[in-house]
Amino acid sequence: MSVIETTREIQDQVVEAVEATQDAVVEGVRNFTGRSDGPLVDLSSMPGIEEVPTAKEVVDNVFDFTTKIVEATRRFVTGLVDATAPLVRCGNEDEVGTTQDAG
Repeated sequence: MSVIETTREIQDQVVEAVEATQDAVVEGVRNFTGRSDGPLVDLSSMPGIEEVPTAKEVVDNVFDFTTKIVEATRRFVTGLVDATAPLVRCGNEDEVGTTQDAG
């Protein structure tokens, strides 16, 4: 097994552990909220509340932005790796000046 295959296997295990923990937390919160007698706070009469985005809208906006930043950063780093490839030869490049597929 190659180093990258081993790394990906470990990364997959970490992601699975994170997701299992997150699922448990969501389930715990669902159980808690399912036992409540209704909203703890009613903000519907607060002036201007209709202008405030929903929690889901905020989350979607933040993750859309984060995705764009991660994609831009990946292009930047890949560009740097490609630009510096002619300076280093490790024997595992497809061609001098290009990097192997990171996907």
